[in-house]
Amino acid sequence: MDCDDGGSSGNEQNTSVDAKKREKRICQPYTPQQIQRLKAYFKACPHPGESQRHKLCKYLNLELAQMKFWFKNKRTQSKA
Repeated sequence: MDCDDGGSSGNEQNTSVDAKKREKRICQPYTPQQIQRLKAYFKACPHPGESQRHKLCKYLNLELAQMKFWFKNKRTQSKA
C-alpha cells in the first residue's frame, strides 16, 4: 500500500515547528559563582520547595526550568 496522496506537507510543517523549538533552546552555561551557590544550597536542601526555588532563581538570575534540571541532575549524580 503506497500512500502517495501528497500529504508530505504536513510532515514538513511538523519538522519546521520542531526545528524552531530546538533553536529556542540555548544552552547557557552556569557561572562559577552560580555553581558554587547551587552546590552549597544543595548540601543544605537537596529538595527545595517551590518558594525556595523561586527565590534562588531570582538571586542567581536563572530560569526555573534550569534550576529544576540542575537539582534533578545533581540528585541523580549523588546517587551514583
